[in-house]
Formats: sequence, structure tokens, C-alpha cells
Amino acid sequence: MPDWGDSVDPGYDFIQDSFSPDRDVSKDSYAHELFSGRPYDGILVSRAVVEKATSSYKRLAQHGAHSHYRLLPNMEVFGDCGAFEYVNEYLPRYDTEDVLEYYEAIGVDYGASVDHLVVNSIYVSEPATDGSMAGRRRKVIMSEVECQRRVELTLENAQRFLTLHKRRRYTFVPVGVAQGWTAATYSASVRALARMGYRYIALGGLARSPSTVIMDVLQAAARTADECAPNRVRFHLFGVAKLGLVGRLRHYAVASIDSASYLRKAWLRSGQNYLTIEGEWYTAIRVPQSSHPKVRAYIAQNGKSLAEVQSQEQHCLRMLERYDRGGLSPEEVERLLDAIVNYDMYLLRLGDDGQSLRDKSVSREKYRHTLLAKPWRACTCEICRALGIHVVIFRGTNRNKRRGFHNTWAFYQRLKLGAGSK
Repeated sequence: MPDWGDSVDPGYDFIQDSFSPDRDVSKDSYAHELFSGRPYDGILVSRAVVEKATSSYKRLAQHGAHSHYRLLPNMEVFGDCGAFEYVNEYLPRYDTEDVLEYYEAIGVDYGASVDHLVVNSIYVSEPATDGSMAGRRRKVIMSEVECQRRVELTLENAQRFLTLHKRRRYTFVPVGVAQGWTAATYSASVRALARMGYRYIALGGLARSPSTVIMDVLQAAARTADECAPNRVRFHLFGVAKLGLVGRLRHYAVASIDSASYLRKAWLRSGQNYLTIEGEWYTAIRVPQSSHPKVRAYIAQNGKSLAEVQSQEQHCLRMLERYDRGGLSPEEVERLLDAIVNYDMYLLRLGDDGQSLRDKSVSREKYRHTLLAKPWRACTCEICRALGIHVVIFRGTNRNKRRGFHNTWAFYQRLKLGAGSK
């Protein structure tokens, strides 16, 4: 599970919508602290990401990753540099020797070599008209020459990484990163890494690739690895968590994957917010907080009173709680749907196509489907049992992230079963 600072207030009051008294943010709960069984096997710590949060980075450096994340005894830490954060730069942000020392200092179990992403395009800064470098950024298609330069630089870093790792006897498992832009170029990188002596190889740059491309690259990489070191090389896939591929990955020596997509879908998708262990997706029911800036802007623009909006907000929440307890008649359910959809419009949110969501009938039917199915009732995870209907209410970080934690748990259950997604 990639660490993006995702944690929640363990004592958040969902009835009063209030944080714990005397809350200490540093003691907020990570997903693995909310379940009796682990929702993932470990944490992916990207240096470029954790460095953004200065206080968190200092605690990580001081206490070590296992202690900082309060991991269970059987959970592991995978370290990488976070190449996506410096993809637009000419060189990687970090030096190989420094990265090795950093991995050892924070106590990772696996550490990835310093790589530079190969992508379709990057953004470069244009000089301003006065000659300074404060101009706008423009999109530039990455040439094949630049792709090859980045591949070679990544391999050079991997060679130095492994040499110093052996010489200094670091304790973590070294992972060589392979970059490329075709199955053939990935295969060439894998061949070079295997010949260097790597037995754990991470394939980077595939996170947004179609399943067919991922499989083409993986098949070529696996064939090459078997030629160099039969049955001895295993793979990690950066950013790849496609359940439809799970049943096939094990045939190509894929030992691990990472992705935060199931967490993020809880609040970034309009129709896929809640995942069941059967692979079904449901829409979360939006009840915007009246304190939300966009809701306040709507109030100001349309002559609504704050008291009126807050009354509608509380009416929706209380009716949803009554529904969860089985206290609404079919007629009241229809009135609840009316109230939710009308209040939802106050957020003036945009759909996936960038158009304002003014089709109330579409939202209404999606919400109806979620309410009638009551997927949270069938779920056995601790979050659904504790929150009830609040887990499918799209409203604030503490609900949305808990729903994302549930999604991650559900994904993990399907991953262990090797099941695909519907």
C-alpha cells in the first residue's frame, strides 16, 4: 500500500460530525490498525512523497519505517524514490549512495534502485519574456533518444546500487528497476539487471497502461528472466492493481504489486466508490458538508439561507440513519432520495466528462441501487460493522478514507483468492 499520509481520527464522532477531544494527528490510525486481519502485506514508502510532509519525514527517519507506521510483525516495507515526482526533471532527484543509506536508516525490507521514468510526454518550463525561468510550462513529447537515455541512466544507477549494496553489506533486499517503452526495451532492461545479479526486479512506468500492454511487457520480461536465471527472478509491478489480471500474474513470477487506486476511488469516482468482496461497485451517497466552500458559494449565489441548507443537510443524515435501522417506509425512502439528490446539487460538482451533474435522475437511480442493495450490511470488515450506512456516505475525510480503507481490504480479499473484477 503506497503511503500518502492516509490516516483517520480513530475516535471521530459520525453522529455529531466532530473530531476526538484533544486529538493528536500523529496518532491517527492507518488502515492496518482498523482491521483484525491485515488489509495489505506492507507499505510502499516513496521518498519524494514522504519528504513533502516535513514532520512525518523526521519521525520516519528518527524511528524507522516499521515503528513509524506501527506495522504488524509480519508486515514489510518496500522503499522507492518516487520517480513520478521528478519525472519532468532531467536527472533523478537522488544520488544512489544517499538512497542506499536512507533505506538502511529507515529499515526497509526491500529497496528499489534509483530510476527515471520513461513516459509519453513531460512538462518543461519555458523562459519568461524577461529572460527569467518563471515562465509557463509546456507539454513535450518524449523522444526515443530521451527514452533510451533514461533507460540507460536507470541501468547505470542499478549497477552502482547493487555494487555498493554488496560492498557495504546492507541488510535489505535490493530491487533493480527496469524502465522501457516497448516490450522489447523492457526485456532488454530485465536482461541487463538479471546479468548484474538482481533476483528481484521492479517494472516501472506501467501504472496507466492497458492490460494488454502490461501483459505483453510482463510476458517478454519473464521469458528474458528465465533465459538469464531460470526460476530465480521474481517481479514487482509498480502501480498495477488490475483485478482482471490477478489470476494471470502468478504465472509470470510476479511476487508483489502496489497501488492506491482502490483507496482513491472512494472519493475520486462518481460511480465506483464502494467495492464488495464479490467485485461489485456501488456509488457513495453524497451529502456535502454545509461548511464546504462550494456549498457556501452556492448559498451566496442563489439566495439560500445557511440555516435552511443546514436543516436540509441534517434531515438527509438523520433519514439515512433511520433507513439503516429499518425505520423508513417505501414512500419515505422515495422522499429521502428526493432530499438527497436536491441537496447534492448544492455542491455544484462536475462529472467525469467535466460537465455539471444536473441529471438528477441518474444520481437518484445510482443512490437507489446503493440503498436497496445495502452492501455494507453484508460486509464482515470492521469498518462496515462499526460505521453502518456512514461508510457509503460521501462526506468528509473520515468517512471517505474509511471507505477507501474498506475498498483496499476488499481488494486484498479478492487478490488472495486470485479473483477478477466484474
